[in-house]
Amino acid sequence: MHSVKPMSATAPTNVDDQLEPHIATTSAETIPYAPAVAPAAAGEPLPAWWPTHRVHPAFCLPGEHTDDDHPDDRVCWGSNGYVDLALSAPVATGDGTTRPEYLIVTPSQHVDETQPKLWLGLDESDVGRHLTVAEARQLAQRLLDATYEAEGARFGGGPAA
Repeated sequence: MHSVKPMSATAPTNVDDQLEPHIATTSAETIPYAPAVAPAAAGEPLPAWWPTHRVHPAFCLPGEHTDDDHPDDRVCWGSNGYVDLALSAPVATGDGTTRPEYLIVTPSQHVDETQPKLWLGLDESDVGRHLTVAEARQLAQRLLDATYEAEGARFGGGPAA
């Protein structure tokens, strides 16, 4: 644990009246946050192939399934989160322009899986890793800790006043 206080640690807390904010704890402070997308609409019918004994993931986007989905496509997807990478070389597009390279994070759960996972990938490539929810939380914690440490070093370090 370190004594560097973060410069800013705010996040949205009122995304939807139906959502309870979650709490992410760090060694520096507690940060309230809420998911970026409301859960699937209540009462939306589930496809016939979804097991009745398993909870349907709340992050699943409405209208994602049909009863005739191929078994390989029976996946619940959440919304994509993107982070543009300012220190990476720009990526050429098909129309001759460039765009920033980015990281993408997306929750998903196949019908045969009992727990969701998150994809953390590089741009539109297959380069990346699937993470368990626990691993993603641990990574988020390490990123926050490293960010707070870097901000403290940048601004003189030491205990916050």
